[in-house]
Amino acid sequence: MSKFISPLTWPGGKSKQWNLIKELFPKETKHLQYVEPFFGGGSVGLNALREKFI
Repeated sequence: MSKFISPLTWPGGKSKQWNLIKELFPKETKHLQYVEPFFGGGSVGLNALREKFI
């Protein structure tokens, strides 16, 4: 699945690291509570939502 590209550009954004970051999400996400204190361009949160991690 291709990654979501945020419409917001942000210095230090994580969109290029998404393939590495998604490996850090737990395999069982039934009771996962996701909090992103440094939203920036939102690429991690939006990709996690798109791939149903959250």
